[in-house]
Amino acid sequence: MAGNEENNTANGGSQDESPRNGPTAEQGAKETAPAQDTVQDTAQATQEEGAPNGAQEAGQGAAPAQDAGPTAAELEQALNVAKINYERYLRAEAELENFKKRMRREQEETLKFALSPLLKDLFGIVDNLERALEHANDESGSLAEGIEMVNKQLQDILTNHGVRRIEAKGQAFDPNLHDAMSMVESQEMEENMVVDEFQAGYELHGRVLRPARVSVSKKAGG
Repeated sequence: MAGNEENNTANGGSQDESPRNGPTAEQGAKETAPAQDTVQDTAQATQEEGAPNGAQEAGQGAAPAQDAGPTAAELEQALNVAKINYERYLRAEAELENFKKRMRREQEETLKFALSPLLKDLFGIVDNLERALEHANDESGSLAEGIEMVNKQLQDILTNHGVRRIEAKGQAFDPNLHDAMSMVESQEMEENMVVDEFQAGYELHGRVLRPARVSVSKKAGG
């Protein structure tokens, strides 16, 4: 009996001690599973990291060749186009400058001759005064003197505004300055000379406002 109890005790002791000696199979399986999961996760992460790099390397390998640049013919064509455009620019600039000059001249001309209508009206007054002086007699000396003063004042006003009386009598006939009213035979004067002046002519800054009305000489018996 004592021997059996000892055996049982030994067996029981061995049964009690077996769990203490190491993990069971089930516990080993549970411990192994997380380790395998960790290895799989590491491998998957490595594949994911390597995939973009591989794609980039593949993309770099398939990059197109660099552009060689424009050809000599293209450069020459572009240079010709640039020359044409520059010439057009120069012409446009010259035309603009000419237009500005023309506008300035026209403006100056307009201002210079703005008084032309008024001056033309004054010429009639001068004509009447001169006629009055021609027909004045000695008895009307004071009247003639007064008319002469008024005439001189008007002449001075016209001169101050740039008006010049056109010389006619004894001058060569000029169709630009003189208006021939008649032809007169003359042995004393050369042909085509102004014999007499019927009405005075005037010009303003070189422009004829009214031509002088004159008679012109011609050859006797011509």
